[in-house]
Amino acid sequence: MKLKNLALSINAFMLILNCSLNSTTAAASELFSNLTEQEEQNIKIERVISADTVVLETGEKIKLIGLLAPPLPKKASPQYDSFGFVIPPVVTPETPIEEQSLHFVQKLLEKQLVRLEFDVQRKDESNYSLAYIFLPDGTFVNAEILKNGLANLQIRPPNLKYEDKLREAYREARREKRGLQSE
Repeated sequence: MKLKNLALSINAFMLILNCSLNSTTAAASELFSNLTEQEEQNIKIERVISADTVVLETGEKIKLIGLLAPPLPKKASPQYDSFGFVIPPVVTPETPIEEQSLHFVQKLLEKQLVRLEFDVQRKDESNYSLAYIFLPDGTFVNAEILKNGLANLQIRPPNLKYEDKLREAYREARREKRGLQSE
């Protein structure tokens, strides 16, 4: 009889332990899914639309949080060489700042694997995803664009996670009179 009671007690203990482990695993899984919803790694940037908007390899459009890019000038007709290949535009100090900002971000991000980090508001009114972008070396792209004066600062609550870093990058561009902040 004692052996039967002991077996029942052990089974009850195992059942309680199993339930406890399952709920802990479920809680950990939920916590992990929340973390992955806030960050995505090794995401490939397919192309750059403007200094503050990119398209991922998946086709999803991402708007960089904290930036307002200058409007792009109308596209000029491409120049062709004698073999019919498009001659890529050359960026010089005389190149309009709008084109300079686009070329800077294209050079920085196109075909790169990046880490996206999201904030409180995940989508904007145009249904673009809102994100902070980091290069594999840790470069905070949103701040880098501001620091070079290639976009204006646009802080929009509730996305305030990196507000201080973005403001500091913008202030540096103003102090150093870079790009859009040179006027």
